[in-house]
Amino acid sequence: MSRTIKIFLLLLIAGSSNWLFAQNLDSLRTLIINKSDYNAKIEAFEELANYYSSEDQDSAEILIKQWIRLAEVHNDPLGIANAKVHYARFYSGRSEFEKAIEQFKLSKSIYLKQNDTIALSNTIKELAETYSSIKDQSNALKNFLEALELKESLNDEFGMASIYNSIGSIYYNNRKYKEAYAYFQKSLTISENREFYFAQAILLMNIGNIYNDSYTDSIFNDVAVLVKDSLDNGKLKTQADDSIDTSLILKYYRDEAISYYNKSLVVAKKLKNKNILSQLYLNLGIIDTIHSVEYFVQYYKIRNEMGDVHGQWTGLKNLAVFYNSRKNYHKANIYAKKALKLVEKGEYYREERNDSYVQLATIKNNLREYEDAYNLLKNHLDLKDSLQKDEQVKEFAAMEKRWNYEKREKENALLKKGNELLKKESELVEAKNAKQRIYLWASGLGLLLFGFLIFFILRGYRQKQKANLLLSEQKAQIEKANLELNHQNEEIAAQRDEIEAQRDVVFKQKEQIEEIHKEVSESIDYAKRLQTAILPKTDVLQANVSDYFVLFLPKDKVSGDFYWWTHLENKTIITAADCTGHGVPGAFMSMLGVSFLKEIVTKEYITQPALILKKLRKEIIKTLDQKGIAGEQKDGMDMSLISVDHQHKRIQFAGANNPLYIVSNSDISQQIIDAKPLNEDGEINLFEIKADKMPIAIYEKMDPFTNHELQLQSGDILYMFSDGFADQFGGPKGKKFMYKTFKKILLENSQLSMIEQKEKLHKAFTEWRGEEEQIDDVVVIGIKL
Repeated sequence: MSRTIKIFLLLLIAGSSNWLFAQNLDSLRTLIINKSDYNAKIEAFEELANYYSSEDQDSAEILIKQWIRLAEVHNDPLGIANAKVHYARFYSGRSEFEKAIEQFKLSKSIYLKQNDTIALSNTIKELAETYSSIKDQSNALKNFLEALELKESLNDEFGMASIYNSIGSIYYNNRKYKEAYAYFQKSLTISENREFYFAQAILLMNIGNIYNDSYTDSIFNDVAVLVKDSLDNGKLKTQADDSIDTSLILKYYRDEAISYYNKSLVVAKKLKNKNILSQLYLNLGIIDTIHSVEYFVQYYKIRNEMGDVHGQWTGLKNLAVFYNSRKNYHKANIYAKKALKLVEKGEYYREERNDSYVQLATIKNNLREYEDAYNLLKNHLDLKDSLQKDEQVKEFAAMEKRWNYEKREKENALLKKGNELLKKESELVEAKNAKQRIYLWASGLGLLLFGFLIFFILRGYRQKQKANLLLSEQKAQIEKANLELNHQNEEIAAQRDEIEAQRDVVFKQKEQIEEIHKEVSESIDYAKRLQTAILPKTDVLQANVSDYFVLFLPKDKVSGDFYWWTHLENKTIITAADCTGHGVPGAFMSMLGVSFLKEIVTKEYITQPALILKKLRKEIIKTLDQKGIAGEQKDGMDMSLISVDHQHKRIQFAGANNPLYIVSNSDISQQIIDAKPLNEDGEINLFEIKADKMPIAIYEKMDPFTNHELQLQSGDILYMFSDGFADQFGGPKGKKFMYKTFKKILLENSQLSMIEQKEKLHKAFTEWRGEEEQIDDVVVIGIKL
């Protein structure tokens, strides 16, 4: 058979199917109009309502209302309840959830009175699902438990399994993993006994997700707390004590998650369900880091077969994340570029494109391709601004839509009132004509009935007068209504003109704001170039210390944190400082600080840290004209500063609010009384040399700064920093990072190279911050002697 004939036959079959379906709809409509059988009409209403709910919502609503009226006429409570359930589903489909809940409750009360347990249990379940849709988890859980009790009384295992899964999902979303695990297991037991394979795949994946989340929580929280609520008390200890092995707990949660995902994978492969398969491959790729690439590739292939652009982008993005975390920046660059190319065109993927700009910029920065990284970040900021503008346009369109709707409602109400008055006028005219016909008929009776005729004429005349009087009154009412209608139309027109004028003002202000934003952005970009120019080059550190790193993360384009160093003869002066504020004000203070440090150290040849801070404080107070009076602006800076004597292997340190951390395998506390080790039992300890509790500015305490001096060994590491890292909010509970955790990261990674330490710090900061806004500038300097 030729290809042309095959195509013709396919088109013929498709056309025949559409014709038969249209014929069926016509027969259902005819049945509702002509058929006297009530049950047949109800069935026709249900089929038509189901069809039009997805094709023509206006027609569906009309049909459901007619269905309810028909059931009311026949005094059929169950028919009314069934129709209201469809009405509730109709409202849910339009996201009008409050109306849907009202209809479900009305149906529930009817089924309860009629003692229809099956319909009652299904309705309560759908009511619970509707509450879940609007995130009302309390009412959702309450109704699911009520529906579950009914399903258990009916021994409806399929319904029980479905509700167990829904309840488990509520507990899971509220991070109550133990309760979620119990309900998922109940649902899984029924699904395995009854061979509900699709449900098995979903439930196994859900249980895997519980262990996956427990693994993630154990990384970022105190593991000892989580062990108290362990899912398997037979494998892990239930008491939080010093003997708990953190790595064992993490391995347990990870292995259990992978095990359940693989079980779900076996079932999903039997079902050949691409959606479940792809989600499992994605989950496995994230937690099973040994086979991450294999799983992410499988996920990408399935989403590619499905024609899912977003899914393909997700797979490529995760591959880029994996290789970037393994420092294989070249492969990471390849996958990130593919991901960006996939969503680079079209308006539907602007948010994905925005994420790709940031990811690729990070990778380009790791590859030291700074110009490409800068251009990508610029594209990210431009697209971010565009997305914000679109949101403003949508908000205005919604406001205009509401205004048009209210206008139409008023016009329709006035038109309805006018039609009613016209109808009354027509009825009066008809009455008048009827009276006139009676009068003509009576006059034809002749002289024989003359006496009676006179009587009827007089009577008719009086009735005519009353009718005319009534007609005049009605006419006056119509004219008054017309005047009110014209007045309201004028008010509506005035409101429309006012809204249009306000819209023009908004657009004009928007253009002015965009112009101002452009000018401010250009000025800040120029300020950034100036600040970057005054920061020191790294050749001084490369020539005079064993190794180093500088982690510099401004909150905005310009920073209130800064770092500075110089070398005089056999001494290297290094400082990390935190100025008051951030952004442009902080940047001005930082430039002022660098300028004075150059003057004090390189021109006045002062190398003692305490004396440098004292001189700097004097210059800041003098320049800012600080008097110490009440209400005066408290501008200044916090700083840690060291002077390294390379010849004698000694350092001097002084600090204004900011301490110095030293990682060493020698006991520094014998030289500095306040220096207490963080890890006294280990071979390597972290010591903190406290700073003086006063800033470089006018202050209630103006004592000389303390000059600490101590002997160090080769391989000792010094850390100076601002408070931006420790004060950053984030993590699962939105709390501060804190100095205790900061010290722990420094000590745990002190054996790595300085560039690896920097990457660990940057990763920890980024993961902790997550979706939270960065609250302050960050600078951390590490120096290895």
